[in-house]
This record gives sequence, C-alpha cells and structure tokens, in this order.
Amino acid sequence: MNKDDIDWVLFDLGGVLVQLNGLPFKPEWFNDPSQQPILHEWGISEVVRNYETGKASVTEFAQFTLEQFQLKTSIDAFIDEFTRWPGPLFDGSLVMLEQLGSQVNTAIYSNTNGEHWPRLMQEMALADTVKHAFASHLIGLAKPDLAGFKYVLAQLNTVPERVLFLDDNKTNVEAAASLGVQAQQVQGIKQVIECLQQAGFTFNSEVTAS
Repeated sequence: MNKDDIDWVLFDLGGVLVQLNGLPFKPEWFNDPSQQPILHEWGISEVVRNYETGKASVTEFAQFTLEQFQLKTSIDAFIDEFTRWPGPLFDGSLVMLEQLGSQVNTAIYSNTNGEHWPRLMQEMALADTVKHAFASHLIGLAKPDLAGFKYVLAQLNTVPERVLFLDDNKTNVEAAASLGVQAQQVQGIKQVIECLQQAGFTFNSEVTAS
C-alpha cells in the first residue's frame, strides 16, 4: 500500500472518524437492566436495512426496535435518543481530513439515515472536509452489499485498486476487498492516522499528537 497507488481515500464514519456513545438505549427501558441487546441481529434485520436505505420511515424503524427489545419507552423518546447517538468526532478528525485533502482525494461512504446525516454533515462540519459523501439512505444502497461499493466507485470515476477504504467493520472491509479495493479495518482516529502514514501520507504535529 503506497500513496502513489491511491487516488481516493474512502472513509466510514462511526467508529472511524465519529465516536459512538455506547448504545442508543437507556438501561431503564429494559425489563431487566442487565439485558444486552443483540445489535448484530438488530442491525441486519430487514426493517433496519430498509431504514438505512431509505425504504422505511423512522417511525417504522422505532416501532420495530421497541418491539424487538420490548423497550419501555415511547417512539418519540427512542427517536430522540437515537438521533443524539453518534458523536462527537474523534479529536483530530477534521484537521486530519484537511491535511489529507491536500495530498489525495477524500470521500465518505456511511450506512446512515435521515436522523444522523444532518448532524454528521452540518453539525459536525464533515460536509466541507471531503470531495464526496455517500449516505446509504440517500443512494438506496448499504454496505456490505457489493452494489453499494460499485455505485460509489462509479461516482468517484476510478478503479477499485486506486481506492483506500477504511472501515471498522470486518464484513464491510472484506466486501470492498473482494472488488479489488485496498481495504483496511481500523478502529478510531489513531489507527486511521497510522494506516495513512504507513501508506506514505504525512501530517504535522497537530494531527500526529492527537
């Protein structure tokens, strides 16, 4: 992996550039506070996938989640908690993106939704830091589906081998790699910076110190 072989660096958001504040559930919502939701099964369910690809409303998504985990709360209360779930950015994310953008094209591809996307793009100011930003609920395709990666690659007007993709989810990384993308699994901004430095990208002390 060398920067001379990379035209685009494509970022996931949650767990990579953006912190996730625990879980979007309050303990008191469960009949048994020690109960741990099975997020994987929830995340791959049809309703959640439909919500992330713009085919289900937030109300449908919330109702399903309340029933799935037998949560003792209202739809509105859950939506409010869920909306505030992502963030803040990992320290140094914006500065890193600014410095990286002077060396290579940058883009975002995130499985997300209409509640989180405005916060990510405007409130956290990510919209101005990359050349392209792809949201699953807007393009109707979500990771790890290969169709989603093919769509993004077509929009970037490049070949898979010229893209470095960074994601915290192993399944997403493996899917991208199967198309020839230079895909790496990373957790948090420190590993992101280390991966980029290994490829030959450089950052000043303001980034490396974070």
